[in-house]
Order: sequence, then structure tokens, then C-alpha cells
Amino acid sequence: SSSSSSSSSSSSSESEEPAVLSNAAKLRLPDDGHDDVKVVSWAVNEGDRVESSDAVCEIETSEYSYDFQTNEGGIIAKIMKPNESHVKPGEVLAYVAKSEEEGHEILAALSEVAASESAPEPSLPEDADLELHAFLHALDSDMSRYLERFSEEGFDSMAAIATITKEDLVAMGVKKGHIRVILKGVEALAHPENENENEKEKENEK
Repeated sequence: SSSSSSSSSSSSSESEEPAVLSNAAKLRLPDDGHDDVKVVSWAVNEGDRVESSDAVCEIETSEYSYDFQTNEGGIIAKIMKPNESHVKPGEVLAYVAKSEEEGHEILAALSEVAASESAPEPSLPEDADLELHAFLHALDSDMSRYLERFSEEGFDSMAAIATITKEDLVAMGVKKGHIRVILKGVEALAHPENENENEKEKENEK
């Protein structure tokens, strides 16, 4: 049947945690009713071997401080919350590896996750106009999120965006500050000579 081929292409770009991370032992901050919690200092470094119930770091809440004890023996592969970090209940303080090999795998997986999170938004509509995306991104890196909405409303090319009005942007739910920036950018597209005039005026002023 041909129906199965289309379903399998559902984008797996959802930021799923790599298996090595989800399976790794983690030191998590317990939820003891405190929201404002701080890691004061670590008693161990990355690469140190720890035994179960070792005190690994000092935790400070609004009411008291205590030594956080690991419930996992192994090697501290990666400290996720350095000294003076504020931590929320359930957040990972550190990853503990059973072996050096697993430690390397954890570090590799973490840097992979970090790279994918800092990568440019992969969620461009497939038929997105790259020039339009570049235009919006140049105005403000946050603007790319409007691309899909613009395309839905027919503003899917530079020629179309040049005709966009404030009312169009308001109707599409664009933030007020962004509307100003977009309209200014569109105006500069329509009248590049004005930009040059402004430059000349600045030169004359000097």
C-alpha cells in the first residue's frame, strides 16, 4: 500500500533527547517545595569518581543550605549547573556515567543537543521564499516565526511583502514592536534611494 510511505516522513526533527542521555544516570534537584534554589559550590569536578551517597554539592534554598548527596555511583560526566546557578526542582544538576566510555558518549550527545538548539530554525515552510526569510531574519532573528503566517496570507515573496500594510500585520497578530521594524524594512525596500539620501545627509553633517 502506498499510504504508509507518506506517514513515515513525519518530521523527526522534534528535539528528542538522545537515548544515551535519557538512559544516563542524572543528579536531579528534588522538589521539596522550594522554587528559588541555588547551587552554592561543587565538591567534585567533572571526571571525578563518586560513590553513592557522596556529598557532591552544596544547595541553598531560601530557608536553609544542605549537602546534595548522589544516589548514583560513577563518574561525574558533565556538571549542568555550575556554582551560583539557580535551579528549578527536577532540573538535572549533573550526569553520572558508569564508565569513561559512557562519559564520552554523554558529552557527545550533549554537544549534539546544544548544536541542534542553536541551529537556525529548521521549521521553515518547505516552499518558503529564502530571500524573504533572509529579509525577516536580518530585521530581527525573532521574525522568522512569522514566515509561515505570511505565506498563509499570501505574502510569500519579496514582491508581495513590499505591499504589506500595518493593518495586514495587525490582523496577523504581529507584535507592535515588530510591526514598526517590518514596515521600516519594507519602506527601505521600496525606496532604497531614501536610504542613500539619509547617508548623504549624514555625510554633509560631518
